Amino acid sequence: MNLEEVYNEINGDYEDVLKRLRKPELVEKFVVKFLNDISYDDLIKALDEENMENAFRAVHTLKGVCLNLSFVGLYKVSNELTEMLRPGKELANENEINEMVEKITAEYNLVKKGIKQLDNN
Repeated sequence: MNLEEVYNEINGDYEDVLKRLRKPELVEKFVVKFLNDISYDDLIKALDEENMENAFRAVHTLKGVCLNLSFVGLYKVSNELTEMLRPGKELANENEINEMVEKITAEYNLVKKGIKQLDNN
């Protein structure tokens, strides 16, 4: 699968990321690096420990990475959880947080699976 096909598969916006990074080689370089990003793992760990400050930080980082790489589907759900956990706002209830984490996990797994299908991997 080529890079553009992967972006279609993962609810991403290939044209947007290509405008930002300008070269397909650069896009692919950073997309592959996403496989080593620990933001999602940090989010899950922080939530397991009920550390909402660290959970916010982790999901905010994940959101930023997704925005920069135009992983639109994963960006949208991570943005929603970011706002639910934003300091100074009334904390969402546990069920709402768990529902968002399920959505994030599904999108995250979709992105990882797609990246692993790149022709060079």
